[in-house]
Amino acid sequence: MFSYIFNKSITLAAINLWMKVKKKIDEFNRTKDTEKPLDRDETDLFINAIVQSGLDLRQTKLIVFVMNGRNPDDNRAFPEALKKRIAGGGYPPFIAEMAVLDFSTTLKNDHFYILDDHMNSRGHDLVADALLHIIKP
Repeated sequence: MFSYIFNKSITLAAINLWMKVKKKIDEFNRTKDTEKPLDRDETDLFINAIVQSGLDLRQTKLIVFVMNGRNPDDNRAFPEALKKRIAGGGYPPFIAEMAVLDFSTTLKNDHFYILDDHMNSRGHDLVADALLHIIKP
């Protein structure tokens, strides 16, 4: 008798689990079919995250840059796109006055360690000098 009840309980639990999984799959497929893709790019999402952060940034100087290794192409696209987006206008002053730095043309191979993409002391000095000029004009 116990094994019958146990087996029946396992069967009911498996059916219940399957129904929940199927419901989620159906919801996902319905959403995927009806949902319009976001017409937002990385820069728009980045700005939105800052604006919607809930932080009072009116007295803050924002400095943005990408540091993604020695390949300039990995570091160039986002700052360029962000500058264009900001230049389009319509943003609060802390976004409009954001300093966007592009190190893709100034950091060279000799600013990185030979065996990996981490900056050496010369690379850190170059970035620090650029940040210093923005912080203390």
